[in-house]
Amino acid sequence: MRAEKILWWILGLLFVVASVLVFLHLMVITAAYPEVAAFLVGLVGFWLFANRLIFGYGSLANTAAAFVKGQELAKEDLAAKIRHPVSKLEDFSVAALLTLWQNQLEPFKYAYYLAFFLVFVCAMLFEMDLLGGGLPGIVAKGLMMGAAIPSLLVFGLDLLASHYVAACFRSAA
Repeated sequence: MRAEKILWWILGLLFVVASVLVFLHLMVITAAYPEVAAFLVGLVGFWLFANRLIFGYGSLANTAAAFVKGQELAKEDLAAKIRHPVSKLEDFSVAALLTLWQNQLEPFKYAYYLAFFLVFVCAMLFEMDLLGGGLPGIVAKGLMMGAAIPSLLVFGLDLLASHYVAACFRSAA
């Protein structure tokens, strides 16, 4: 038991040392290359902005896929996820509740796409040399490339959730 404890402490310390070295290496790279720093800012910033959409659409797609496969879903749980007052829960089908859940995410999706579109337009204006070039253009391009990753994930999960919600209506009919 004692040797195992010592081994785990050694592995834990090695992990901490490796994490610190990777973090320091990342700091050196971002200090040397501003486009890498802008990429990381765009990635982390837009990931945080898209967090509600990523988990919302992912959970919606998983729930709708389970319903299509024949699993029974509790309407009370779906109504709680919608955050919408449903007066007569028995009047709504599961597919209708899933649609309400999907519609609840729509304003966040369009706000997210507007923010990405503005970053994209700004990067393209710098790329076409209409706003100048140099360092601001490189930073805008890095920011846009970082923001593109969570945007693609949101877009894909939205399509997946829409597919499964539509399949819920086909299976209910």
